[in-house]
Amino acid sequence: MLALASNGNKPLTVKLTGVPILVPPAQKTPTGMYFLSNLDYCDMIIYTFYTYTKSTEKGNEMAGEVMKDALSKVLVHYYPVAGRLTVDGSDGRFAVDCTGDGAVFVEAEADCDLGSVDLSKPDHVTRSKLVYKVHDAKSSIDIPPLMAQLTRFKCGGFVVGVSWNHFLGDGIAAIEFLNSWGETARGLPLSVPPFLDRTLLKSRVPLKIDCRHSEYDDLEDKSSSSLNESDKEPVVFEYAHFTGEKIRKIKERVLHHGARGGGLVTRCSTFEAVVAFVWRARVRALKMAPDQETRLMLVISARDRLEPPLPRGYFGNAIKMMTTGTWLARDIMDKPVSHAVKKIQDGITNCNDRIIRSTIDYIEATGATRPLGFTMIATAWYRMPMDSTDFGWGRPSRVEPVESPQYESITFLAHDREVKSLNAFIGLPVSAMKTFQELVGQI
Repeated sequence: MLALASNGNKPLTVKLTGVPILVPPAQKTPTGMYFLSNLDYCDMIIYTFYTYTKSTEKGNEMAGEVMKDALSKVLVHYYPVAGRLTVDGSDGRFAVDCTGDGAVFVEAEADCDLGSVDLSKPDHVTRSKLVYKVHDAKSSIDIPPLMAQLTRFKCGGFVVGVSWNHFLGDGIAAIEFLNSWGETARGLPLSVPPFLDRTLLKSRVPLKIDCRHSEYDDLEDKSSSSLNESDKEPVVFEYAHFTGEKIRKIKERVLHHGARGGGLVTRCSTFEAVVAFVWRARVRALKMAPDQETRLMLVISARDRLEPPLPRGYFGNAIKMMTTGTWLARDIMDKPVSHAVKKIQDGITNCNDRIIRSTIDYIEATGATRPLGFTMIATAWYRMPMDSTDFGWGRPSRVEPVESPQYESITFLAHDREVKSLNAFIGLPVSAMKTFQELVGQI
């Protein structure tokens, strides 16, 4: 039994109704090693949950059978998902061994109505019980690419918890897979069939590294008395809420200081404004040493920035981690937020075919992985159609991450369906989180 916290006095109990099973493809699928590009080397598991309230037309009794049957069918199209991650002995690269073993599926029941559980807060203890995990895995390579847990609630609603191995693909790839699963469950053809050839992002011969890749540089630790307090106190993950009014005020500050700076910034998107504010607030909350080098990384889709653009339905990771350059902490803290916005805008503008291809070749030549110290990684989930997956019970009422995949990641989520306000999912040491939330409250 899994004990969950709830917003009532009685703890919520979730009980698995059977052992986890493997759901293989409904038909024979190709075998052998499936190529992964250098952009696919994302060694992490993304856990999300999708909440479906009670349908006015049908209960949730058959949800498990419907979803398992549809999963088996959709894996015929997405057969690498039914394989297992491995290291290809021929060249030592990561690859998917297309074994056809299948995805993991498990069913569970809760002892209460869905409405009695508060899933609006990033309570890791509660949320983690809605997804199935392999606790003895040494790395993400040892975890099946896809695992799903269906938890039924007494009210007729249910939650689908998804474990997605990032080697499989980025957010767009995950959404398109889940939507295809949902379409199959509803007896519909796939609106976006997968394009499985990842060699489109293969390194060039000969390699051509014609850009500076400072995002792979190590940053010297000059903040041992401040940033590394996380070694002495626990890290907590919370939402920082940015209302529409707060977003408007941040934009006004950006444009005001931008105008005073001689037209430094004359326009500003919501993403640019809020990310810049969060970056400055995070540096201040962590009390980085003034001469500490720090950087911001932006997760940008490369799909339409390549020449030619990737085909619709490209199944894989097609994101570029763009750096805004290396700054001293004092510059982030002392200069107006418009300066950070300008760096962000330059980083987005500079993400093009040339730098993306150069990055792929650089990784091929060096085997480089990004050092994360003193780095903030910003990703915008609210820009993706996260709530579009319909298994036949309608669209989900809530889609949220179970946890942050890494301490440095800041995920920006829609607070409401109209995306009029945002939540920043951030992790900080306890004392730094208090300071950070105070800075947000002062807007």
